[in-house]
Amino acid sequence: MPPSQYRIVLDTNIVIRGFVNRRSASGEILMACEQRRAIPLLSKPVLDEYRSIIRRPAIVQRYPELKRTEVEVSLERLLYVSDFYGSIPRRFSFPRDPKDAPFLELAITGRATHLYYRGQ
Repeated sequence: MPPSQYRIVLDTNIVIRGFVNRRSASGEILMACEQRRAIPLLSKPVLDEYRSIIRRPAIVQRYPELKRTEVEVSLERLLYVSDFYGSIPRRFSFPRDPKDAPFLELAITGRATHLYYRGQ
């Protein structure tokens, strides 16, 4: 599959770790998106979660290098190269972890080829 056909959904941990260290595997994934070697899939609920988690005091304290303005610029850059879905219909429930449902719904709606997840 040519790289430009990679349609990916990124878990919040991947995004945070990519912002913190661009040389990490997560950072490489973000760079691939920014260079349009892969198409990130985003939705309003997923983007809202990225922002919500990144602004948490525990995250700010753990990663002081995550400056708010730089994070917003990086999120806007990611949004610019993404396929964005404003609203996505609910198709199923995910009782194991309801907070992951928006990511799975996005993967289904956006016809993702890859879902990148990194547990804590």
